[in-house]
Amino acid sequence: MKAPFTTDDKGRFELALPDLAGRGRLTAVATLETLDGKPMSAKSTSQPTWLVVGGAEGEAVADARELELYTDSTVLSPGDKARVLALLPAGWGKSDAGTLWETIAGRKIFGSRSSQAQGRSHWLEVEAKPEYGTGFYHTVTVPVGQGKYQERTLASASCRAKNAWTSPYCRPCRKPIPSSRSRCVSR
Repeated sequence: MKAPFTTDDKGRFELALPDLAGRGRLTAVATLETLDGKPMSAKSTSQPTWLVVGGAEGEAVADARELELYTDSTVLSPGDKARVLALLPAGWGKSDAGTLWETIAGRKIFGSRSSQAQGRSHWLEVEAKPEYGTGFYHTVTVPVGQGKYQERTLASASCRAKNAWTSPYCRPCRKPIPSSRSRCVSR
């Protein structure tokens, strides 16, 4: 779908999404053009932004060739939990089933755990804890056959104040908040 748009005076535009009745991945890229609709002479394409719509546990959401992780938030206050959707590659483990390993680390390894999963997608949950400090990494590892593994990591910023604003700066502690380019919804 290609849709022309004009931003407001702050450079923002809200696009109505198509009906998301099914599962899958929606990718949006903005391309700037001149006022008369011609391409710009310099590169003028944005980084892609994704929206992933999950299905039932284990259901293939998208044809992921590699392990992919999506979350609805990478900015958490202590005690906050984030759901993470893992899209698993075809043929991972033994016939799309096996053990997923998760590691939480920052200035040290805070913990690891394993869980059994079956299918091509799996929901995980991660909780921010005060001992993680200002940020932590959530790494997921899966076997992909022939003694090989794939690993993906999500970085999360932790704000010590509850109900922190998710703007460029956390208002209570004034620390910069990294933006997340992926969003995730579950049906």
